[in-house]
Amino acid sequence: MADDGDGEDDPRTNPTFDLAGLARTAQPREVTSATFSYVDAMLTGLLSDSEFVQIRDEILGEPPPALHDPHEAALAHVHARMAAGDHVTALHAVEGILETSPGHEVALRVAEQCRTILCVAYQQHLGAGHDIPEIVVPVHTLAAYGIDRWSAYMLSRIDGKSSIDELVDIVGFTRLDTLRLLYELARRGVVAFAPGAPRPRPSAPGGGAVAVARIRLGRRGETG
Repeated sequence: MADDGDGEDDPRTNPTFDLAGLARTAQPREVTSATFSYVDAMLTGLLSDSEFVQIRDEILGEPPPALHDPHEAALAHVHARMAAGDHVTALHAVEGILETSPGHEVALRVAEQCRTILCVAYQQHLGAGHDIPEIVVPVHTLAAYGIDRWSAYMLSRIDGKSSIDELVDIVGFTRLDTLRLLYELARRGVVAFAPGAPRPRPSAPGGGAVAVARIRLGRRGETG
């Protein structure tokens, strides 16, 4: 076999190479259960690069990098509109965040807060939840009132017996969308409200398929 070098650093040929002494001065890294966990996961292909970096930093005691919320600027705009009392614009903006990040905890909480405030505002204009909507114009004249398909669906469910609260369950829209529709119909003079007596509401089964679609009336300007 050819000699590739002088062999001075080869412990097999250099008697002065003190392998035992080198081992005594070595500082072995502490092996922990976390070490085995990430090694096992990495070898089996179950560990992503980001998870590897996170576990490595935990083992080395390095602080995790600060997470940047990509919606920080949008949320600042939302809070500014809420502070100004413009909950319609705030809800519009925060729903835009939820379209791309449906599980965003802050956006979900803010959206629910905006919807609650807007529901209270609409309810104050309409009356009590047990009041009964009634169609007060001839049906054949409805075309003259610019009725879109959502309003038409609402009108088809108004029977002169069901209360506002009951309509929320019947139509399957969110409460906010139901109140908004009724408010628009009342503003156009199509619907009026008769006093009703309070009565227990049956529990609604689930959330309603239409509510899941989020019609967002007033945002998309749908007219038919």
